[in-house]
Amino acid sequence: MQLLAGLAEIILIAAAQSLDLPHSRFILGAFLFNGGNAANLRLTPATLVGALMMLAGTLLRVVTYRYLGPFFRFEASIQKDHALVTGGSYAVVRHPSYSGLLLSHVGWFLWQFGAGSWLRESGLWETVGGKFDVSVFAGLVILGSLSVTLGRMASEDRALQARFGAQWDRWVNRVRYMVVPGVY
Repeated sequence: MQLLAGLAEIILIAAAQSLDLPHSRFILGAFLFNGGNAANLRLTPATLVGALMMLAGTLLRVVTYRYLGPFFRFEASIQKDHALVTGGSYAVVRHPSYSGLLLSHVGWFLWQFGAGSWLRESGLWETVGGKFDVSVFAGLVILGSLSVTLGRMASEDRALQARFGAQWDRWVNRVRYMVVPGVY
């Protein structure tokens, strides 16, 4: 959905800049709603920061997955030959992948709801259906996934502590924060 919103924004900007092309008017009709104005689409500090946060969060997650190497699984689990990973981004926070998720989700809200964004300037947010769809997506997908993911940190920590004992305790004493350095 995030990618589709970005593509809609790009397509709408291109169509608004090329009104003489055959499909431009069709695209404008498909991506603009009552009161929407493609001329208002623009990069603002909020949308730029949001986009950068989404990219940085995604990059952090990918780097974290690669750093875990063979120990990475989408389902939280400890493998038979598992080693406690304490280097790289794990030397800063205990759950850096979740840090990336939090960063990218906050970025999504800034990008989507900032002035100049497709959601705001297309007129979609001014419709009942648009508010419903975006609110459901934001609530279930964005906030829901974040809640579930952050909620499983305690069980992951318990499993790691049970498996690695004193080594885990030493790491936790060095790396006190779970997701946001200096905060949480």
